[in-house]
Parts: sequence; C-alpha cells; structure tokens
Amino acid sequence: MNHTLKTIVDPSGKRRLLIVRRPDGLFSFEEQELVVAYDVELAEQLQDYRTCWVPVGHDLTICDTQEAAEREGRGAAAWLTEI
Repeated sequence: MNHTLKTIVDPSGKRRLLIVRRPDGLFSFEEQELVVAYDVELAEQLQDYRTCWVPVGHDLTICDTQEAAEREGRGAAAWLTEI
C-alpha cells in the first residue's frame, strides 16, 4: 500500500496531487478529482451528495526520490502551474 507523503490541493478544493512512497521504496504521484459518489440523477433522488476522490489519468510514473515525483506530478497536472 502506498504511503502519502504530501498532498497539494488546488484552490477550488476539487483536485489534488498526492506524492507517495510505494511499498518498494520508490516514489510516485497520483492526481485525483473530487466527485459526487453517486450518479448525479441518483444523488438527486437520494438527496445524498457525498463525495469521494477518484484518480485522474492512468499513467504510472516511478521516481527515485520524493522531489522527483513532485516535479513530475507538477508537470503532469496543468492546474499546478498556477500554484
């Protein structure tokens, strides 16, 4: 299981970038988006708007250092150029 070392959240609070240490000791990142946990129609019917974080994209980048993983993540997440 990955261990999150750093979380960078965009100003809207709807996207984030996780910098993680993998079980093998290497580092990576995961961009995530905050979405409604249900189909929008179902959420409206249930009046339940709980949210959950889901991965954005499916590329896997493996780095030797935490700094390299953050640099790669910042390059991959367009919204991070503004932070």
